[in-house]
Amino acid sequence: MIESAPSFPVLDISIAGLALVLPKSKHSTLEVGATYHDCNFVVPEFGEINVTMLVRNVLEMNEGTALRHFRAGFSYVDVKPQTQARLMRYIAYLERLLHKQQIAAE
Repeated sequence: MIESAPSFPVLDISIAGLALVLPKSKHSTLEVGATYHDCNFVVPEFGEINVTMLVRNVLEMNEGTALRHFRAGFSYVDVKPQTQARLMRYIAYLERLLHKQQIAAE
């Protein structure tokens, strides 16, 4: 039986890295400075992206609830030019969507 890789919600994404929301049970497995190879994430309209990620920080998110979650910040390591171009196009796509939503809300 093949075990699937863990999946976590993306809190923030940029050309330099991303932040994930982790449950309490998973944050302790991350060590700042650790490198994770072959990390995959899917971006809508742009498909799967494979990168190496470096853990930059792990912070507790205080939302006033009994549930504890953590924000884990990662930077990409040695990103291939093709991957960087796809990330840039995706972020530009998100910025266009946000701009359209802001105009519609006015």
